[in-house]
Amino acid sequence: FAIASHWESRDSTFETCECMTLVIDLESKQDAEFVLIEIPIPAGCSYAEQGRGKGPYEIYREQRKDRVAICSQKLPQGSYQYEVKLRARFAGTYTLNPPRIEQMYFPVFFGRGDMKEVKID
Repeated sequence: FAIASHWESRDSTFETCECMTLVIDLESKQDAEFVLIEIPIPAGCSYAEQGRGKGPYEIYREQRKDRVAICSQKLPQGSYQYEVKLRARFAGTYTLNPPRIEQMYFPVFFGRGDMKEVKID
């Protein structure tokens, strides 16, 4: 697996109360079953929309305080994109932990992205 995150609109500097979309680009190099995708959210942000988003092959999405967990029963080989809508709430500089993907029953098959920084003015 290969996984990376980026902001939809621009760089990683936002105003307080501004809505933003975190986009996850995922590449599955082979067919996989029972996949868990974990997308951390920065500490100064909260969810702009409560509820279930719908990404490709997504069967379940859980929004926790610090991350979004997306489950997929089957993920064929290919490239996919998932989105998480957030709202900047508190000013400061925060770390965006790397997104992760792994097979639930074979966790030795996994992928991890890069750490990033988010600034909220």
